[in-house]
Amino acid sequence: MAGDPGRGETSRSFAEFTGASAGVNRIRTALLFLGFAAVTLVVQHGALQGPFISDDFKDIVNNPYLGAVSRANLLEIANPWGDARLFTANYAPVHLFAHMLERLMFGNDMLGYHVVNALVHAWVSTLLVLLFRRSGIPPTAALLGAAWFSLHPASVEAVAWISQLKTNAAMAFTLGAVLARRRSESLAAVLFALGLLTKTSAVSALPLACALSFVAGFTRRDARWLAVWSLIFVLYAVPQLGTYNEVADYQVAAFSDPWVHLRSILAYWMRYLAMAATASGVSAFQEPGPALSWADPWFLGGFVATGLLGWRSVVALRERRAEGAFWIFAAAGFGPVSQIFPFLYPVGDRYLYFILPGLIGGAITWGLALRAKLEARPSQSAAVRRFAAASMRALPIVSGCVILSFAVQSSGRAALWVDEKRLVEEGIRNYPEGEGALFQRACQAGIANDLDRSIDLLRRAAARGVNRFDGLLDDPCFVRLRDEPRFVAFVVELTQRWLEEAERRDVHTQAMWLARARAHATLKHYRKARAAYLEALDIGGPQTALARSEIDDVIERQAERRAQRKAGKPVRIHQRDPAATGPP
Repeated sequence: MAGDPGRGETSRSFAEFTGASAGVNRIRTALLFLGFAAVTLVVQHGALQGPFISDDFKDIVNNPYLGAVSRANLLEIANPWGDARLFTANYAPVHLFAHMLERLMFGNDMLGYHVVNALVHAWVSTLLVLLFRRSGIPPTAALLGAAWFSLHPASVEAVAWISQLKTNAAMAFTLGAVLARRRSESLAAVLFALGLLTKTSAVSALPLACALSFVAGFTRRDARWLAVWSLIFVLYAVPQLGTYNEVADYQVAAFSDPWVHLRSILAYWMRYLAMAATASGVSAFQEPGPALSWADPWFLGGFVATGLLGWRSVVALRERRAEGAFWIFAAAGFGPVSQIFPFLYPVGDRYLYFILPGLIGGAITWGLALRAKLEARPSQSAAVRRFAAASMRALPIVSGCVILSFAVQSSGRAALWVDEKRLVEEGIRNYPEGEGALFQRACQAGIANDLDRSIDLLRRAAARGVNRFDGLLDDPCFVRLRDEPRFVAFVVELTQRWLEEAERRDVHTQAMWLARARAHATLKHYRKARAAYLEALDIGGPQTALARSEIDDVIERQAERRAQRKAGKPVRIHQRDPAATGPP
């Protein structure tokens, strides 16, 4: 390779690798895509008939805006302030449009959804090869790096989980925007916007493109597209932050201490680094706890790793090498999921999807720079040079063996995605103090009629930020406890806290009025519940029929309560249990 290995777009271009003509270039890219597609379909074979799971029901199956292709639904999905964004907890119209099209094409045929995810993942892997080659990485290393990403066990979740099309598609738009910025500013801007409107993580395209442009030599043209991209991001961020404010009812009590919050962010970062390098820690529904101590090993590892990667980024950018851009890409991929804005399940396999490419690119370009420095030192002994050369020759073989082991692990993990129960059990097994495990043990205690243990476990689960008031009194697990005053008081406490938070956010959408109505109904505040249902009906929307059905039930229950009062029967008034302390 001519020039300094890893030196951005000043190195040998991808065209030199793929052929002299654009036609040959396109043919080889197509063959590369077909190869990745075939491998992905083989590895993901076990999940290709998997059912809708977990968030799939919220985002796709029960999403009222995807039930029919209509002008009203299309406009509502596109509306930055509409109800549709609340179902995905993000302003992601491209994500919803894609699923609307899928439902129109496939209906309940699971194979179609899974094949789409697999093909988009294969295209992402192909684009990653192009990005690596464009950044000066040799062909073999570029292919092995993309294969590491494609077959990594953590990538299974992003491909096998139907609603994670948003992750695959957003990454495809991200890489497409970065690759297109030199050829067409307009196309690059459109791809960047589409990526953001699919998933927030696509913002990582902005720092990556900036760093690569700096490596190649920043120009006025770069300043122009940077201004356009920045404006696009600001316009997107306004409704996105508004959406987060409206739906983010997840709070972590420990994060009230800013030092715990900061330590936890670094600890989560270290978990991703370990997962990327070794595939250890891969799991469904991950719930690691916060870093409560300064001696937390994950925090200490994250602190050291952040310092090292920061130092390497500065050194590489000062030398105008693409290594620095890739480390920045990894950090930018972590940013949106770092728990700066907390959400449920703080670590997830699918979140590594936007972190892993940067880590792989950074590791490869660092290795190339190290080899170049060793070869350039005439004072280096012949033995050292031979050892370095042998190590570099062995790396592809070692990497190939690791990738093959990843493929076997990924094939096994894909088979899990045919049964949500197996995924939940894996999460509970790996995180026995997570919300899911605590709730399961509370359920078992409820069945055993152990009131104290059940309430204690539910309180500990709620302290992790989850507020499960809706339907708790009717849950079969707690049927033996639902008439116990302390259990009822606990449910009332949860519900009241949720209502206080809802009032604070002051969101006036049909979905939120429905949630308020159900909370008031749980408290047996039927007059307030009826008023909330009427507000939901006045606003209108796809849940109008559901609101009418539920308000009829509330009216009936309200009439029954009046009849009980007239008959002189006692009507229980639920009050907060004075013995209950601490956050629910």
